[in-house]
Amino acid sequence: MQLARAIHSDASRRGITMVLLTSSGQRGSPAEAAAAGIDGYLTKPIRDGQLRDLLLRVLGRREESPAQAARSAATTDVRNGCVLLVEDNAVNQKVATHMLRRLGYAVEIARDGQQALDRLAEGTFDAVLMDCQMPVLDGHEATREVRRRERGGRRTPIIAMTAAAMAGDRERCVLAGMDDHVAKPVRSGHLAAVLRRWVAAPEVVLSDAPVGAAK
Repeated sequence: MQLARAIHSDASRRGITMVLLTSSGQRGSPAEAAAAGIDGYLTKPIRDGQLRDLLLRVLGRREESPAQAARSAATTDVRNGCVLLVEDNAVNQKVATHMLRRLGYAVEIARDGQQALDRLAEGTFDAVLMDCQMPVLDGHEATREVRRRERGGRRTPIIAMTAAAMAGDRERCVLAGMDDHVAKPVRSGHLAAVLRRWVAAPEVVLSDAPVGAAK
């Protein structure tokens, strides 16, 4: 609680979302927590589903303030091109978007394969990060349609993102028309290396913190 109050009192960090991890009966009063800037609680032991639901709630409800937007624009150096991120999971979208921007890429998001096809019909991207398991139109079907539309024209690099680790999964992606593959949880160093092969060489390489829950 002391740390939360210190963060909340710092104007440059006031917009940070904070979740309290606590043992039963030790969380303090709701008024005290709210005054400290705490957005939600989790009582130990923490279950995967509880963590996911809380993150979706506290991250989804917050909008970036004008000051935060200005700081983000000032610290984000877009120099390596624009990536279309095709991902239906809201938490994975946020974390992957942050990672890509830190690596120097502009990002647009599509929530499923059909939206990806619509975005690609509207504009040009330097690469596509394609989740394989999605509603409406999955990544394999969407990629096959992209390649059909591209015949005789520019080929957009498509990189599969999948939690599947079974033998033959990579081959299935290649057969669908994908150019490369990154497994979830995606790590920044690996993602930077794959994008370097197909787009440009990012100058910023982050730590290997895992991104994205397995589906």
